[in-house]
Amino acid sequence: MKGQWRGQYESNGQGDIIVELDEFDDCYRGCAYLYGPDRNFPGTLAEIATPTKETRGTFRSPLHPLHPDTLQPVPWQAISDRFPGAVFPGRANVDFDATDTRLELAWLTEHGVEGRAIIERQDPSRASELVPRADVTTWEAFKEFSVRLDPRRFIFRGQAKPWRLRTSFHRTGRSDLHRYSAKDDIPHLHRNLSARTRHFFDLNNSLQTGAFYNLIQHHGYPTPLMDWSLSPFVAAFFAYKNITNAEATRAADEMKVRVFVFDEQKWCIDYGQVQNLVTRHPHFSILKALAIGNERMVPQQALSTLTNVDDVEAYIRTREMERGVTYLEAIDLPISVRSRVMQELSLMGITAGSMFPGLDGACEELRERLFTL
Repeated sequence: MKGQWRGQYESNGQGDIIVELDEFDDCYRGCAYLYGPDRNFPGTLAEIATPTKETRGTFRSPLHPLHPDTLQPVPWQAISDRFPGAVFPGRANVDFDATDTRLELAWLTEHGVEGRAIIERQDPSRASELVPRADVTTWEAFKEFSVRLDPRRFIFRGQAKPWRLRTSFHRTGRSDLHRYSAKDDIPHLHRNLSARTRHFFDLNNSLQTGAFYNLIQHHGYPTPLMDWSLSPFVAAFFAYKNITNAEATRAADEMKVRVFVFDEQKWCIDYGQVQNLVTRHPHFSILKALAIGNERMVPQQALSTLTNVDDVEAYIRTREMERGVTYLEAIDLPISVRSRVMQELSLMGITAGSMFPGLDGACEELRERLFTL
């Protein structure tokens, strides 16, 4: 039952629904976001807390309108004057029935309005279905391909395996971004890390909030961001970085690393870019955060993507099918050539020492140079 569910619902017309559920010891909790057919009326955030771990039952859900401008949950009284004559229910009784691939919801609000949603989904952790380019399968071909690309049009991401494209937050199995951003993780991190950062991040400022997310992402905390680079060679460095030469020597021919190539320019023209984590329709957006306290961003030519979508690969594929264009491609390179790749990247100035300024990066670079591991 846990995870993200996206689909449509019926209630005085058809609308979009997103359900995000986290698993606890004794129940499932999270939020549902409902956006009705009337885009001039605010969406709804519905709180979810099942009574037990059973996947069938009933719960009472507090309901909150989403502010038309900020898209954050607010009391109805704060915006009711913008909708003369309208009423907004404060709660609903919800029946649910779930399997691993199907979630069925039926509800009745305190105003007597009924609704229903049946959502089916695939496992977002399944193997990637993205077919890599057949014309770029070697390191030599990758170098030739990279230098022919239009500069500044594409962004790149390296992964040690051809995993499905997902954020580190969603890979943990969690889904409730409202809990993450407004209740637990970010407030807790902000309190603790403020003693360790030279800059105090004002989380009421969207630019500084983006910089804070980017900082914790670069220091290993799970976020709904993904790291990308303007350089295909930096992406290749990160794809091979955590593989040893000994592992590469033993690697079978079919073992690959992956470099994603994303058409940022085309995507940003075709789709609006938003910087809101939770109370939004599904989105995949480019985040060019301020490099506050983050010395790694410049040498890595780094930027991030921000998304509230669990299965990014499937989401982008859907958008590609809608428009008949290609935004995302994959290049798979053999693990076995790791030693030569890292040597050539070193000659380009792409090393752990340059990518990670400080003692850790310097030691990692020297280990790569002086030890055969």
